[in-house]
Amino acid sequence: MKLNIDQSRAAFGITASLAGGLKRNFGTMTKPLHAGNAARNGIIAASLAQQGFTGDKSIFDESGNFCYVLGSGVQFDLDRATKDLGQKFNICSGLEIKPYPSCRATHAGIDAALQVKKKYALNPADIKDSAVQELISKTKIVVDPRIPKDALTPVEMKIKLKNGEVLCQKVEAAKGEPKNPLSPEELFTKFRDCASTVLTLKDVEQTLELTSDLESLKEITPLMEILTFRMKGAQEKE
Repeated sequence: MKLNIDQSRAAFGITASLAGGLKRNFGTMTKPLHAGNAARNGIIAASLAQQGFTGDKSIFDESGNFCYVLGSGVQFDLDRATKDLGQKFNICSGLEIKPYPSCRATHAGIDAALQVKKKYALNPADIKDSAVQELISKTKIVVDPRIPKDALTPVEMKIKLKNGEVLCQKVEAAKGEPKNPLSPEELFTKFRDCASTVLTLKDVEQTLELTSDLESLKEITPLMEILTFRMKGAQEKE
């Protein structure tokens, strides 16, 4: 949006008063609302600042600053927070895309189970105590003290069969992580599955076609007409 320095500082000040979201809402429809709301509020703040709307221009400094208030009084290292600012964009190099609709911490385990099934042509009937509820009661999670506390991988799964054989599978990086990204086809499959709940199959495929070549589009109006339902609404009125 090409804001100048003063406008950018004002935008940060405005955004600071629009920030918020509670982890308590994880597991509900409000959780993904956090991301959309944050993006919207960022655009609103930048647009307001561009038009002369004011906000505190030192929102990260002095008494009552953003970090101090939301960090429960803990002082933050802003130099560390701004390292590589404007040079490294995590959305390009560190983005994780979840292939499964569950908590990210469960994904390495799901990967391991799917790999075991594929590798050994495993039939659930071969597993000792394979009924779901019985399986849960027989499942044991063991924390490896050598792995950092907040790390989600590696994960090692061991499955004991009725014949006494034990199958092992280790996952170093869950599917969808930068080190183990989804293939284009896997990404398209996920998009089709999710988008088809609100868009027609024709709109889903057109959206894929447009976004796959987004850099060369002269304008994004056709894409936005699909995503905002404007085209559909206009057709229904005719």
